[in-house]
Amino acid sequence: MVSAGDALVIRTVGMKRGTHARVNVLFKQTADDGPFTGVCRSTPLRADGPGLVARAPAALGGSLWRVEVSTEPTAERGEVGRIELSRVPGQAADPDWTRLPEPWNNALGFLCLESSDEAFRSRRVRTGFAGKVRLDVDLDDAASPLDASQRAAIEEVILRAVSLWATACGACRTEQLTVVHLDGRLLARRGLAEWLTKFGEGPTSPASDTAMRALDAELVSKLEPSMVLGAGKPDDATHAVKDLEPYEPLAPDGEALRRLCSLEVAGGDKPVLTNVRIALCAPKTMDERLRSSIQVTLRRGRTYCGDDPEIIACRADEHLTEYNVRDYRFFLGSPSVPPIGTGAIEVDLLHAMLHEMGHWIGLGHIEGGQSVMSAGLDRSRCIDPTTVAALIRGIASGDAQEGAGPSAFTLNSVRPGRTVDESSDRRRR
Repeated sequence: MVSAGDALVIRTVGMKRGTHARVNVLFKQTADDGPFTGVCRSTPLRADGPGLVARAPAALGGSLWRVEVSTEPTAERGEVGRIELSRVPGQAADPDWTRLPEPWNNALGFLCLESSDEAFRSRRVRTGFAGKVRLDVDLDDAASPLDASQRAAIEEVILRAVSLWATACGACRTEQLTVVHLDGRLLARRGLAEWLTKFGEGPTSPASDTAMRALDAELVSKLEPSMVLGAGKPDDATHAVKDLEPYEPLAPDGEALRRLCSLEVAGGDKPVLTNVRIALCAPKTMDERLRSSIQVTLRRGRTYCGDDPEIIACRADEHLTEYNVRDYRFFLGSPSVPPIGTGAIEVDLLHAMLHEMGHWIGLGHIEGGQSVMSAGLDRSRCIDPTTVAALIRGIASGDAQEGAGPSAFTLNSVRPGRTVDESSDRRRR
């Protein structure tokens, strides 16, 4: 995924001569959560040959591009080399195309939600993943120690994955995943952070119940700037339009948090304000249904899903997710940051993490369409309407697979009659 203008140059670097590769190129406008449009499909990509220039059908200064490269099954790891993407020389992108930093803007490529009728038909859901207000994340890099730039980058990837799932679930709780505690830092979604800044700069803390309800309403409008109502639908069948928002660090000893934590919020008519205050100020007293945790662990080989080199990542249980840094190297969203891992094949860590978080929130593998929850990277693309529909149905019915066993995300979709790691020792550690 890359942000560019109305044209993109694609080159191979280090690909072995004789390797047969083909490329699919798709694009859409930035700040658009709809599907991609194909520009060229199954176009031959030659080793160290002249670059391909893909042009969008319209002159869009802020296009978001998705480039998919496939090789023949006989190609050995390392033969493909790497793919180099660049803008057409002399062509600058529109500086006003987005309010998001480029890695966050690129993340929009993982949202393909246009015409998600299931989401628009759904009642508000407040159970399971839909009800989580605070997330605590533990990053374990003992198997592959990170330098400062890698740690900062992987934390941003984690936050982008969390924000993508929160954005996708318009039928979830308003204050869902507004607070994240990561590596000792307390962070809030941008809407909450902006509300806190205004609250901290305002007059003395309100005391009346009316003032508290007004604060709650202001917070809701920051977290969900607009709503879509469906004619003839149930009264609570509303769909929130949530922006993909970065998380911003909060000062634990700042005036805004001090004032918020000193509030006495009583009554059930201010639920968003009440839940956000507890998540920020008194997490140990939170209802467990409102709080969750996830552990991100780097592994040099064997995971709870096995030792097969096809395994990119593994959802071990409802908390632990593992990433195979022996057989893969993970791109962290910026070419200036060294990838994590020593494998020959490079994988976008955001893609793998988005898939693993899908398991964490209760989704199983979804085949068909473009679902990011496909079992194999070769078919996994984005959070599409099928994915959202499965998420909402699972949460609403209580069938989310939160307690399911280990599940592997593999390089290629498992073929009929073959299971991942079928030839290796499948004993769990």
